[in-house]
Amino acid sequence: MKKIIELFYNIDLENFPKNPTADHKIFGSEGLLDSMGLVNLVVTLEEQIQDEYDVAITLADERAMSQSESPFRTVGSLTKFIELLLRKEGVSV
Repeated sequence: MKKIIELFYNIDLENFPKNPTADHKIFGSEGLLDSMGLVNLVVTLEEQIQDEYDVAITLADERAMSQSESPFRTVGSLTKFIELLLRKEGVSV
């Protein structure tokens, strides 16, 4: 989980902390980002994952949108979702 959370350290978005923890809320009523900020975060993370792991994953897909609890709630929930997607691609995290 630590290696994935470190991807968030390189995010340069308004209202987003430089060293977020798993508890930082990303999106929702108490979230740090609005909808455009979330889109920018997703695109940036997808690019970083492609560069770091040499695999292309889509974070905002049907699986993410159909979950009862959004993976975009907190840094921790999104990190777990990224780990799940990477494992499905055969990447050891």
